[in-house]
Amino acid sequence: MNSELIIQEFSNEKFVQDTVNQICKDFSRCGWDIDSILLERKLTKVELEELLAEKLVEIIKFGETQLLQLIYIIDISEKEFLSILSEQNFPQLLAEKIVLKEAYKVFLRKKFS
Repeated sequence: MNSELIIQEFSNEKFVQDTVNQICKDFSRCGWDIDSILLERKLTKVELEELLAEKLVEIIKFGETQLLQLIYIIDISEKEFLSILSEQNFPQLLAEKIVLKEAYKVFLRKKFS
């Protein structure tokens, strides 16, 4: 995945909205409704990551199983996950990885459809 190319796409409002929709879809598959948080206004990549980090803190409080299920659905690799697990700013780092992964899904769908 070319992160720089994906990050450039965040200047496109439709791409950002499609990424937000993908995030909402994957979170809802785990039983976490975040539509109201993310769909109420236009967000930048940084704002999106901040809101997700806050939600991840909430999910972490519910337990490891909930978090691991979410990571599996979003398709964050075990190696990536374990590399940030012991970091003090773990929720923020994980939010960044989630946004990039979900944006990559949107990018691929756009490129190959």
